[in-house]
Amino acid sequence: DGTAYPALVADPDLARHLTDPQGAVSAAQYLLADMALLAWSDPTVTRMAVLTAPDDLPIDALTLDLVLGVLEKAPFLKVRPLPDLFDAALAADAAAAVTYDLWPDAITSMSRRATDRSLAEQTVAAYTAILGGPHPNAAALNDLLEVTAAAELDTDTMNAYLTAVYASVSEVLDAFTTPPDQSVRLTGRSADIPFSVHNGLSTDARVVLVLQSDGRLEFPEGAVLAVVLVPGNNRIAIPVRARTSGNARLQVTVRSPDDAQLLQLRSAHLMVRTTSLSGVGVLLFVGAIAVLAIWWVRAARVRSGRPEEST
Repeated sequence: DGTAYPALVADPDLARHLTDPQGAVSAAQYLLADMALLAWSDPTVTRMAVLTAPDDLPIDALTLDLVLGVLEKAPFLKVRPLPDLFDAALAADAAAAVTYDLWPDAITSMSRRATDRSLAEQTVAAYTAILGGPHPNAAALNDLLEVTAAAELDTDTMNAYLTAVYASVSEVLDAFTTPPDQSVRLTGRSADIPFSVHNGLSTDARVVLVLQSDGRLEFPEGAVLAVVLVPGNNRIAIPVRARTSGNARLQVTVRSPDDAQLLQLRSAHLMVRTTSLSGVGVLLFVGAIAVLAIWWVRAARVRSGRPEEST
């Protein structure tokens, strides 16, 4: 609203002396030496310095007591509380005060800005992995990310750049399609399940297929399969092994090939029906056939050995 507020800037170099690893005496000596340089550099000018304790570093009581004692006894220093220092600073030389215009909108914390930008960087990295490495489209998104690093950007402008990045990546993800949920019938314990992915891009795409089941299927070549999708329709054979006969659920998720598999392109569910007999079932079936064959042979011999009845 145009209101002016006085402000003093703390000197971080002076604060570092309070946590001198060599001890309290060394901290007091170096701090006093720096204060003396400030005071004697131009004795005709009254200089002010704000000393604050570091937020993330503890100060032991011995150091604090020794430093305060030295500052109080130094002939070239006057220790004052902050309210008095503000009044003295304005009265000493108001014309020399520097005026800064503050932004009227709320300031986004640097940690929040860093988090938002870091997530966007990971998204672009995953997008680059899909394209197989450096690509002009990925380079354009990286240029947008470089702009978001500028401290002059307000929250709305930064979000607009990040939104543009996510919109470009989402447009690429929408270029991939998979068939609707379907059923597959297996006639053996081990088989390859056909799975189709359509790549709507004009370039190859590198992805991984993440396989999950309800516990009734095993994946001989692993639950993550790396594949390259050429433009157009791609038919992929997924090796599976059924643990038991019956129905099993299989979820196939197409994801980006980066370490975190950050981006999900598509996901599909398949119902796998296995009609083959288990090993024990096959043995029982063969045994039953053998018993029936023996019984039939014996019955035939008995009938052939009987004399024909006369009429």
